Amino acid sequence: MRMNPTLIRAFLFIKRNRIRKKSDFYMMAIRVMVDPVIAIYLVLMGGYVIASLFIMGDIIQANHDNFMLAEEQAILRYWVVVTILPIRYVTRSLRDPGITFSSSEDQLSILPFSKKKIWALCVVEKWIKLILFYLVAGTLVTVITPISGSVVVAYILLFAAMDIIMTVPQWRLFQSKLVTKLYWITSIIVLNIIAFFSSYFIVSLALIGIILIINMKSFGSIFHAVHWGKVMEVNDFKIWNMPIISKASETKFKRQRKYSAFRNSTSQKKPFTYTTKAIHHRIWRVYLGKNLSLVLQTVGVLLIMLVAVVFISDIAFYIAITVTIYVYATIAAILFSDRFQSDILHVLPWDLKSYKQSYFKWVIIGSIPLLIRIISHLVLNASIWAPVQLIFYVSTFLFVYQIKIDKTIALLSKQSSYNNKMGLGYLFLILVAVSGLYPLVSLGFIIVIGIMFYDRQQIKGVKSE
Repeated sequence: MRMNPTLIRAFLFIKRNRIRKKSDFYMMAIRVMVDPVIAIYLVLMGGYVIASLFIMGDIIQANHDNFMLAEEQAILRYWVVVTILPIRYVTRSLRDPGITFSSSEDQLSILPFSKKKIWALCVVEKWIKLILFYLVAGTLVTVITPISGSVVVAYILLFAAMDIIMTVPQWRLFQSKLVTKLYWITSIIVLNIIAFFSSYFIVSLALIGIILIINMKSFGSIFHAVHWGKVMEVNDFKIWNMPIISKASETKFKRQRKYSAFRNSTSQKKPFTYTTKAIHHRIWRVYLGKNLSLVLQTVGVLLIMLVAVVFISDIAFYIAITVTIYVYATIAAILFSDRFQSDILHVLPWDLKSYKQSYFKWVIIGSIPLLIRIISHLVLNASIWAPVQLIFYVSTFLFVYQIKIDKTIALLSKQSSYNNKMGLGYLFLILVAVSGLYPLVSLGFIIVIGIMFYDRQQIKGVKSE
């Protein structure tokens, strides 16, 4: 693809002015935050940092054996890293196209410049920056630490090559449906499991071959069905989200989400049926799509906790289940409440019971990864109590969730009286934590289900009256 020199000059002009504008903002922030006293402290801190560089040599020498161990593991696990690295790019495609194509670059396409060539310049810029970063980082590691230069070079080549060959797949995945992204994440995880039981070297070569084939097949469809508005929205926020400015102005930068995460769903393109159920479903889908990052962060942190605590102790896993049940139910209730504090629902009349029913479906969908992790642990530690424990955990979650949501509904509807049973909820959560040591307490699910059934019958009785 031959580049027009005028396009390159215009592209560099935008970059220079962006740097200049951001520099001006940073200087303004520094003038606001730094007074003479703080300046003195910063000078002293700078002196301390310079002095610490001389001390670092002694620290590195004292930890020479640890660096040698790290180098040995880096050599042994090289192909393991190759198989794991693609997961990073696939997960990043959930929120980042990987190419910094902002509204400024889009303005160039209004001029007689091809959007494809502008995109190609953005790709080249990205690769140059990454290669320079890896060279600087690798040089520092080689100079400061006793790690062999050949090992550092091998990893620099690996990271740089992976960044280059994953550019197009990440770009295409960003435009794809969420199901497609989850499919690729799952596929790479499965390949890693296969590599664990066979050979990381063979699986790594196969994975690289698959990525190269995807690049060749995607080359002709790079600009097919691209959501440029979404791409620019993400990159504009990434470029101008400056923490120092946010700190100086005491204003938090918030991304203006104009596009739902479910915009590509098939159901989104079907004719809309104006029923209460369909309307509520659409409302929740749009709201949760805008808050998808918060939902993913919550579920992700809880999932990592459920995976990590296994290495501490077996009882720690059951305590983690307790924390997961309580935190997930609490976050679900917070999101339910927030939905009625914003947008048009803030001024419309609410049928909160109906919204509660339609919301429950989305709560279940979000809990699937956590449920799979708990089931996998129970299967791996199979016992006759496993099915009973699972029923107890699910029923306890439903009980705590119902209490949280009912309390939220009572606050939203300004009810004067509310039957708070959270005391029982805490009791059942404690029983979940000790169920690892005493599986017999899992029979408490009978009481939990009995209470929920009794409450449901009472509600039906009130409605019939």
